Amino acid sequence: MKENRKLFSPACILMYVLLATVALLSGCATYGEGIKKSMESVQRGDYQDAKSLLKKNLDPEGDDRLLYHLELGTIEYLEGQYEQSVDHFNTAEVIAEDLYTTRADEVLSSMLLNPRQSDYAGQAFEKVYINYYKALNFLNLFEDAHKEEKKKDYLEKARVEVRRLDFKLHSREIEQGSYQELQDKKQKLFVKLLDLFKKLQGQWVDEDWLVFREDAFARYFSGVLYEMNGEYDDARISYQKSAKLYEQGYREQYGLDQKMQEQAWFDTIRMMRTTGGWGGEWPRLAKEKLSEQKRDRLKPYSEKDAQIVIIQHLGRVPQREELNLRLSAHPEKKSLVLAPILIGSKQKNRDQLSWFFLLYADKGVLDIVKNYALGELYGVAKGFVSKTIYLGPAWDLAQSINLPQTLGRTGIRVTIPYYRPLRSKWGDSRVLLDGQKGFSLLRADSVAELALQNQLLTAGRDLRIALARAALKNILAAEGGKALGKQTVGSELGAKIFQILGKGIASASSAAETRNWLLLPREIRVLRLPVSAGRHSVTLNSYKDSGVLHRTTTRSFVLDPGEIKVWVHRSL
Repeated sequence: MKENRKLFSPACILMYVLLATVALLSGCATYGEGIKKSMESVQRGDYQDAKSLLKKNLDPEGDDRLLYHLELGTIEYLEGQYEQSVDHFNTAEVIAEDLYTTRADEVLSSMLLNPRQSDYAGQAFEKVYINYYKALNFLNLFEDAHKEEKKKDYLEKARVEVRRLDFKLHSREIEQGSYQELQDKKQKLFVKLLDLFKKLQGQWVDEDWLVFREDAFARYFSGVLYEMNGEYDDARISYQKSAKLYEQGYREQYGLDQKMQEQAWFDTIRMMRTTGGWGGEWPRLAKEKLSEQKRDRLKPYSEKDAQIVIIQHLGRVPQREELNLRLSAHPEKKSLVLAPILIGSKQKNRDQLSWFFLLYADKGVLDIVKNYALGELYGVAKGFVSKTIYLGPAWDLAQSINLPQTLGRTGIRVTIPYYRPLRSKWGDSRVLLDGQKGFSLLRADSVAELALQNQLLTAGRDLRIALARAALKNILAAEGGKALGKQTVGSELGAKIFQILGKGIASASSAAETRNWLLLPREIRVLRLPVSAGRHSVTLNSYKDSGVLHRTTTRSFVLDPGEIKVWVHRSL
């Protein structure tokens, strides 16, 4: 009875309440849920409300400071506040560069924290889009300026941004290797055999094809800017780089239009004709790379023709979500078992299970044999929805740090990020020129695919870090709770209760890195129209995937001979 009185003394009850409160507060929402209302305001076109809500949820000096400036810069761009948008993107670029050079010990310490409590440094493709948006802002300022001196200044600033963008992409290609180098590697017999045996062991994801190496659309956009600035040889280089990237793997990797690849070659050949000195090259390229219809369009093309370049930004990139896993110990098999905890709707459950199966579950021939040997037929069936981590000789080391004892049969919660499948809701985009001719926009880039594939690529690393973080937190929490229980209650039962509470707090605080730049477009489409000088009306019709017309937007253009106008339209 005395023991019970100690357990339920005011001091202990207070301790229980505090522990429960900490456990409740530690389970934070995903990044997307945190700024959901701001995103909804953007969707409605209420940019003032969106900015106000964003500022309430993100700290410009905190861990999310990079995202604060990325999201706010995008809202300012959509609102037409181009100077303010540039300021935010300038700040974002400085922050991203600073975080990239963070010392290794700071990176390691951040891994031990809840990911939401460490600095968000941005993904490689997001950093490329910083310069892209800065260039778009300067293009809009160029269009709005009335004085010729100001127009030249803004166009030059846009050109500087694409130079920076080119430099980033070139550095990326050097670091990750080109598509051509990847193709050469895949042709080697030994590498083919390695790929075969990877698949036999259940490694179905070929990571080489998921790497973000370059950006064909960004290169094409650079070509447009150089051409606008009269730098025709630089434009040719950019268009040709874009065409080769689409051709060598970028188009296939991200599921883009074949005709976008042809468009890039078309513009490469145009620039060859414009600069001169390519008389023996461009006819051969035209014959190899262009369809008969496209070659016919090349013949009457004149430097005096004006051009309207339409760039459509569709939707928003998907938000990263959390996938919960349970890590438990099986001492008799000297192994750990990882299994998904399915939460949400039936469709969401299927998506979570699919992600886990694709990336982690035992599904190779050797895994099946091991599961059969250890668990008979049930082990084989179970292997398809779980991952067995055989420690073998390392079991003794695991025991020495209390890992199996902490995990037990009940296990601990581990949280990793994942993307649900990209179920597109967009149909075709078509343009009417002067109310008569109809043209389809081409899928030039898929930012959603970039994000998804980057997540697939880092899935193994995400899991290893999450396992280590969760295990460390639970071991320390269990040991700390046990010591606190003995000190406070003075009994084994009290120590056990506090140990369980400590472990519960550690599991409740488990969280995944779900942050990403949510106002990036899901997909980018492009159409290039050669037109005569003068006034033209362009109507952009966006359709749902059902074929129903979603939105119509019309804009008028007045062009001088040889002038290029860029229209960037956001369809949210």
